[in-house]
Amino acid sequence: MLRIGSGYIHQLYIGGKDDLTYKLMDKISRKENISKEINASLEKDSDQVEQIIYRYASAFAKREFLKHEITDVQFMTSISDAIPYSKRNDLHFKVKEENVVYDWKGVVKDVVELP
Repeated sequence: MLRIGSGYIHQLYIGGKDDLTYKLMDKISRKENISKEINASLEKDSDQVEQIIYRYASAFAKREFLKHEITDVQFMTSISDAIPYSKRNDLHFKVKEENVVYDWKGVVKDVVELP
């Protein structure tokens, strides 16, 4: 459908796919014994971003399908690993790609179509 800003995807996946971020968060939460609080906060942020993306998908669908009544929207995210520098010239190297298909949800009524 379209590309959504990487900031939303980063927040949706609670830090993207950055292993260093996960390691630092784990280390800090164990050291300060606050892992439950951190996880609850991250899940809340992720849920909010998911709602924002459903709103965006609804606005996009309203623009693209003006003559149709839209009842539900769905979105998919796709994240690809970067090509390691050592493999930059390897034409046969394939990057790992992760796709997540989210559930169908009712179209958000209080958004206007995208311009």
